[in-house]
Amino acid sequence: MSEMNLLTSRNNDLTEKQKRGIDLVVKSAAKKYPFILGWELFPDWQKYDAHLYLDLYVDWNLISQYYNEPINPYYVEYPEAIDKTSSLFTYIGYENVDRDEHFQTGYNHGVKLRNLFTTLYQALPEEYQLFYTHHGGLGDVKSLCSLTVNDYLNIKGKK
Repeated sequence: MSEMNLLTSRNNDLTEKQKRGIDLVVKSAAKKYPFILGWELFPDWQKYDAHLYLDLYVDWNLISQYYNEPINPYYVEYPEAIDKTSSLFTYIGYENVDRDEHFQTGYNHGVKLRNLFTTLYQALPEEYQLFYTHHGGLGDVKSLCSLTVNDYLNIKGKK
């Protein structure tokens, strides 16, 4: 049972099929978003019973090409400064654009990507999904964990 919320619980020992389910979702999403090159579980993923947080390994040059947005000149000069972020447009764009509009555009693209992950995960057979249990006044209710993209990690920093 989670230390954070005693009203929910889940088994945090992922089975091989559950790991395969995540792989299937990531590989399917990568067909639409070719800049996605891998994944790992978010370091604190076990703290959140209702969510299964992932970090995606991405290639920022491919993101730049995909969205037809140049990499910010600072990061071209200092590529080692590219690390991880929760926004798709952190390291791209910025030339002759309204910063608020640029942020909103990047946010909207991130929402589309996360929605695709949700749809793909919900479509998997049950043995490939992870569930949590909500303990309430009406008894225990089993619910599907949401598969959620947390951060985008630079593939060049992958160990």
